[in-house]
Amino acid sequence: MRFLYPALAAFTLMIAGALADADAPADIDDTAALSNVTDTDTGAASLVSNAQPSCFPAIGFHPPKGRAPSIPAYRWWCSRSSEYAFLGFSYSVDDCPSKARMTKDFTSMRSMYKARYVRIYSVCEGNNRFYDDVVAAAYGAGIGVYAMVWFGFNGPNDHSWEGRLSGLVNTITHNRLASYVIRSVAIGSEALFDGVITGPKLAASIKNTQAKLRWLGIEVTTSDMAYKLAANTNVLGAADHLQLNVLPFFAQSATYGNSTNAKAQVLRELGQMRDATRSRKKIVMTQTGWPSNEFVWKANAAHAEASLHSEQKYYDMLDGQCWTFKTFPKGGVGWFAQIWEDNTLPGWGIVKNGVPKFVFKPKISC
Repeated sequence: MRFLYPALAAFTLMIAGALADADAPADIDDTAALSNVTDTDTGAASLVSNAQPSCFPAIGFHPPKGRAPSIPAYRWWCSRSSEYAFLGFSYSVDDCPSKARMTKDFTSMRSMYKARYVRIYSVCEGNNRFYDDVVAAAYGAGIGVYAMVWFGFNGPNDHSWEGRLSGLVNTITHNRLASYVIRSVAIGSEALFDGVITGPKLAASIKNTQAKLRWLGIEVTTSDMAYKLAANTNVLGAADHLQLNVLPFFAQSATYGNSTNAKAQVLRELGQMRDATRSRKKIVMTQTGWPSNEFVWKANAAHAEASLHSEQKYYDMLDGQCWTFKTFPKGGVGWFAQIWEDNTLPGWGIVKNGVPKFVFKPKISC
């Protein structure tokens, strides 16, 4: 789914050893960062079972203001095993939002919906420092980032994505805050589905990028449809975790957002990926949702209903599967709503002009 949218070397061996147990609980001892007594997003004590308040980006944890953390990044993050259910929103950047606007939007995601992450979607062309702004805005808002390298739609002979990847890696390795904000890098969103790269080349790119970023603890993967990932076992094997785009609205059996068919497709695709990787990798739905209209894309089924009611009911259905999601490998399945602002992808947004389209209170634990 698309929208046109070395002082550090001293830590390398220590970090590499710690990464051997990627699911070990984070151990934060930076007392200046431990503002975790209350959840200031709600004004109430934090009672969320999977939101470890002494690690980033748990609800109730706030990065130290005006400075970078004084601990290694690998001790900063919450355990992957604590991250399931609603994680945050995909966020379109094709209109190159300013740092101020992103700070406002990311803060709203956090305060209104307890988002722990924002997943960057599309690309801001012509601004080589854009990801520096993303990092600054996210750190200020206290939210983590799933970064993404956009490919576009010009076929396999378009290599502009390689420059974008190089620029992102440069930001991550030179920006003091980046490894405290960026959790993962996805090389492409449906690049296999769009046929803009082969599986072997994508797997090689993932491995090459892992070699550059692993010492920082940043995972590398790609985001795509389940059937495309299943058909490219080299990509499945290379990815640190799986990012799936799960969109039942486009199924031939689609009817309503909370239909039995919609739920069955979500669980079927998740199960397919769990089985394909023998329960060895965490699964995140990086794009999932249901539209309130068909302004951008038409359904493939005559009886598929694009409406505000169906959109809301789809997310209610996901919440209803929280306990099922929690049974999946590595702490359970997390998901991102597609997308934050309706004006950037008409029909698919949660808010429009910053105002919620419907009551959205996703679970972050169960």
